[in-house]
Amino acid sequence: LVSKHIGYSLMKQIKDLIPIAILSFIIWIMVYLLMANIEINMYTEAILSILIYISIYIGLSIMLKINVFAFIIELLITHKSK
Repeated sequence: LVSKHIGYSLMKQIKDLIPIAILSFIIWIMVYLLMANIEINMYTEAILSILIYISIYIGLSIMLKINVFAFIIELLITHKSK
């Protein structure tokens, strides 16, 4: 397993992913319920759903101080500066 090579146990990985998975599931339900009442074509609905999902995810990640979002931003900034 990768956990042996990086010194990061499987249980710690699962523990770190649980809040992200729960947040993603809650947001998916919110977006589904919002979009269920809107009658638009499927392409517009897909784009709108994605934009709503991303907006809510970013907002809640910042509010709840989920470190993964900050890590991704830091990674993107570091990669962009190279």
